Amino acid sequence: MSTFVRLDCFNSLYLRFPTYTVKASEASSIVVPKSIENQRTAMSTIHVTARATIHAGKLEDFKALAAKCVELVCANEPGALEYSWYLNDAQTECVVCETYKDSDAVLAHIANVGKTLAALGEVADWTFEICGEPSAELAQATAAMPLKVYRPLQGK
Repeated sequence: MSTFVRLDCFNSLYLRFPTYTVKASEASSIVVPKSIENQRTAMSTIHVTARATIHAGKLEDFKALAAKCVELVCANEPGALEYSWYLNDAQTECVVCETYKDSDAVLAHIANVGKTLAALGEVADWTFEICGEPSAELAQATAAMPLKVYRPLQGK
């Protein structure tokens, strides 16, 4: 059984700090406060919610493919901070909660589990939501997916 580090939505910081204008001659003497540096990192975090409606008679295939995805992610993706699968009581729908260090980590995920994701597309219908600021590369890579993007507004 795999061990996951679980993060809830309150652990992710989405605060905007004022923009600081600095003369080029002063730039070398500027020390960025740790709280602002941490915010910069938190703002690059990408949260993905994947929702699946499992095709009739395909539950066991779905579960096997889900297990393969978890195995691949745990073995190969240090940028995946959370990767958790949840079934409803009827076992007809699944929600996958994913948190990645940044857009590059999401791209690494797609490359790592791509073949398995394609097989999952044969046994379930999927929609996806991204919360965060996806890079141009990630936006291009996911352009054909049934995807909604939600950009940070405010929060703690």
